[in-house]
Amino acid sequence: MSSKESSSAGGSASRDGSPGLRRRVLILSGFGAVVALVCGLLLWRRQPPEQAPVVTADPKPHPVLDFSQPDPLEEGIRAINPGYVGPDECVECHADRVAEFRQTAHFQTCREPDPDRMPAGFAEGKGRFKTQVKGLEFDMIRSGDQYFQTAIRQTESGEQRTKTRIDLVYGAGTADEIYFAWHDDDRMYELPVAWLYTHKQWAAEYFDPFGSGDYSRPLTLRCLECHNTWFEYVPGSLNQYRRDDFIIGITCERCHGPAQQHVQFHREHPDDTTAHAITNPAELSRERQIEICTQCHGNTMKHLGPALSYRPGEPLDQTYKTLVSRRPDEDHVANQIQYLRESRCFQGADGMTCSTCHDSHRPRDATNSGVVSCLTCHSASDCGEHDLLPEPVRNDCVNCHMPARIKINVNFQTEDDLFVAVLRRHEHQIRVDETARDEVLWEWLRQQTDPDSVTEASRLKDSLVQHWLNTAGEFQQQKRHFAAIASVREALRVEDSREIRERLNELLDIQSKIYADWDLANHQISEQQYDDAIATLQRLVKAQPQHGPAIGKLGTMYAVTGRKDLAIEQLEAVETADPNDPYGQAMLGWLAYLDGQAEQALLHYENAQKIEPYNPKLDYQAGLALMSLGKIPEAVHRFRSSFEIDPGNAATCQSMSMALAEHGEIDEAILFARRAVRLTESRDMTMLMLLGEVCARAEDFDAAVAAGEQARAVARDSAPGALAGIHRELAGWKSKLKAGNRGPSASRSPSDKESGSATP
Repeated sequence: MSSKESSSAGGSASRDGSPGLRRRVLILSGFGAVVALVCGLLLWRRQPPEQAPVVTADPKPHPVLDFSQPDPLEEGIRAINPGYVGPDECVECHADRVAEFRQTAHFQTCREPDPDRMPAGFAEGKGRFKTQVKGLEFDMIRSGDQYFQTAIRQTESGEQRTKTRIDLVYGAGTADEIYFAWHDDDRMYELPVAWLYTHKQWAAEYFDPFGSGDYSRPLTLRCLECHNTWFEYVPGSLNQYRRDDFIIGITCERCHGPAQQHVQFHREHPDDTTAHAITNPAELSRERQIEICTQCHGNTMKHLGPALSYRPGEPLDQTYKTLVSRRPDEDHVANQIQYLRESRCFQGADGMTCSTCHDSHRPRDATNSGVVSCLTCHSASDCGEHDLLPEPVRNDCVNCHMPARIKINVNFQTEDDLFVAVLRRHEHQIRVDETARDEVLWEWLRQQTDPDSVTEASRLKDSLVQHWLNTAGEFQQQKRHFAAIASVREALRVEDSREIRERLNELLDIQSKIYADWDLANHQISEQQYDDAIATLQRLVKAQPQHGPAIGKLGTMYAVTGRKDLAIEQLEAVETADPNDPYGQAMLGWLAYLDGQAEQALLHYENAQKIEPYNPKLDYQAGLALMSLGKIPEAVHRFRSSFEIDPGNAATCQSMSMALAEHGEIDEAILFARRAVRLTESRDMTMLMLLGEVCARAEDFDAAVAAGEQARAVARDSAPGALAGIHRELAGWKSKLKAGNRGPSASRSPSDKESGSATP
């Protein structure tokens, strides 16, 4: 590490002229520039390091290392139910409405496995699914009233089986059904195998072919939010939830708000017929009504605050950042609201909302949609094609102006096909669409038998096929492979021919190679095969230049292998490829920080936070840059913000402790140092030495020595090169302890000190 980098990483010198606290702790841990780059760019660990040895604890640990009592910093960081009570509480006064709503897809969007509703694929002899990964199959079975996925992998050492119980189900029984499982009692994972009702077969969502076990992936917070009413999550975690506090599915309270006070009031005042402490969406402004739907039916992918903090009637942009898509194939799942807003109907009708066509209280087949909704504003004579169309299709307003289209934002792998869309979803930009009109005509004419109809149906078929193949060609030139695949599938829907299938297979092969290269690159990075990963990522980016994550990873690999100019070039390109991806700016900030350019790093972090404001890692890294500039109060503010979002990250607690100590707030610095040690289970030498250092600054040398002794015990096995530095620090602390400076621990316990300290 250069002297410039050492100064940046270490922070300023302390008041007595000795090296700054951050620098001293990092020197003890042997923290080098390459290690900093790899760890800082690729990792954001919240768990204790797996390679650290288990150290036998003293039967009577020093109070500073006794974590048997609750951490005072835990107060206020749990996600507390704000008053959601569940639909059963609504039945008391709204039995008919609740019974009706229970039949909707919204209510059934998440549920526990129910033998009366699980698909036919679980029947005996029908549960085997052979993936397109060599040697990997899944068996989906029922045992009593429980359901299981068993992953079966053929390896050189023999067959490996992993059986996982299904605990939650997404799906209303009309399109696809996705399965989830609890791991470690409180972490929810999404299983790869799904049932496709539209295809009547098993399929798989994306999964890592280099994985193992049940090949599941963490169920992220935003996904769970859109399928449920309330759950208690562990702030900052990726997929940790408290399973005893769930209100599953979309229930009344997602649109009306938490009902506890409402229920309590009306039980106490049964004769009062005016609704109290509840939101009636019909009484909201148009914008607030639409936002109730936008929270899940728009690209509201980034949090601006804690999960599940949105309340109906509040501005949605206080809770989520809504991403604006440049192209429909870039939508995350569904983005109906953005396209509805682009419609002339919406722009010209002040009263038009989602409920103009959709009744959220009733199943879809009972909603007041289609032509009835259109005729509330239009008359039949408004349609220029009305008198030219055959009478049976004259009133098919929806399929002419909001046609169903294949969307591959959500797709599956079956045994014999790739990137399979489950259903065709209606466009929500209401507009004149000649292709849609021709499809409606063709669908009707091809059922007729008279010569004129047969001839016209054939002409329309050829025209539609050519249209979709031309569209696919345009998308392919733009390297928008998903959009091209969808277009060819539209052509195949009109005419199933060998030529069209060959065209489809060509596109499927291109996209599958992109996926394979992404999986391979990540595997190579995990194996530290950085040059191989660079070659793989270069190939991927050439095939799909808009792949922001691949461009970012390529930049990171260039940085790790010392090719700084190439790294910067790639990282700067991320935002152009995907304006919603903060990765490039964040990594440019980290590179600038490691190069001693803290001011430049802060500019990059500011740009990254414009893209993703509620990101604990960005706050943490900005805090490090501020510390290196000697702006300690500002650094404390950033670390505190990071901690509030992710209180379980030991690195944040470590840096917060350092900053507080430099600022002279020693009692609180000890609290955060102890939390860092607690989170790493007393197995991290650096965290233990930090605790010793801040205790020494408080002149509690008894506690400092206890922390140092524990650090030395860890270092003997995990980092013997650091022992000399630890011995020097310990010698100093022991010397002062021997001189009689036992410090506050001699007269008061850590809990006494903590009770008087400020908490974030």
